[in-house]
Amino acid sequence: MNRFSVAAAALTFVLILLGALVANFNAVGSIPDWPLAFGRLVPVGHLSGGVVYEYAHRIVAALAALLLLGLFVRLLIADRRGWIKWVGALALVLILAQAALEGLSVRTGTTATASVLVTHALLAELLLGVVVSLTVFTSPGWVRAGELRSGFPKAPKPRVFFITTAATAALVVQVMLGVAYRHNLVVAATHIVGALVAAALILWASILVVGLEHDRDRAFPYLTRPARACVWVLLFELVIGILTFLFRAGFAHAPHESERVLITSVIHTGFSAALLTAEVMLLIRLYRMVPITEHAI
Repeated sequence: MNRFSVAAAALTFVLILLGALVANFNAVGSIPDWPLAFGRLVPVGHLSGGVVYEYAHRIVAALAALLLLGLFVRLLIADRRGWIKWVGALALVLILAQAALEGLSVRTGTTATASVLVTHALLAELLLGVVVSLTVFTSPGWVRAGELRSGFPKAPKPRVFFITTAATAALVVQVMLGVAYRHNLVVAATHIVGALVAAALILWASILVVGLEHDRDRAFPYLTRPARACVWVLLFELVIGILTFLFRAGFAHAPHESERVLITSVIHTGFSAALLTAEVMLLIRLYRMVPITEHAI
């Protein structure tokens, strides 16, 4: 089942990248009908320009939905944990909600409206978070982490849980602010302040988690690997974000955004998704491995 989960997470990541391509290269609404494309399953004769991006986005979304359906069925049949079935169901509901939003917006001619685009992006980020959590829940490390809880004889201060949870929430909010800024719903200052707050919380959370290892004189790579990954991905994300902002400011008065701006925007989206992946993994692993009470999770 873990392979199903990892494949679903990979497809969701690709789906977000394709969504960024569709949005940044103004391909939204390139296909006028849904669920078909120009009345066909394969729009032969129309595969050029923005149609390629939007059609690829639809194909990957369909594959991800089928994979999540298969994963949900596997969880129902083979996994004895009742709660994980609800997580699988939530992932399936989220991708179906995305498909329903896409179909409704195409049929009503509202695909390019900012509210639809922001809602679509929010559903994509939530889907990624849920699917990444499934990769953790179905991994062999999940069982081993429960056994290693004895390595924490005393529960750490509650702030490590609070800060890590706050960092994850701030990152989701920051992603939405980025989408809103891209579609001129908020000013640049809002996006920048959100980025600084999210970055500070992520760094703080990572330092606290790595500190757990030093406090106990023992290596806990199950926690420290995603914590360090968050720091490295965050650094790359900040660099790409600054470049994107500078490029966009340089072409503020141009009739069309340059290809440099569009490409860096897509890369920025990819790093945001990678950072959310690492942060969600860190959060779930933290709650799994580190005791909050005397009872195991």
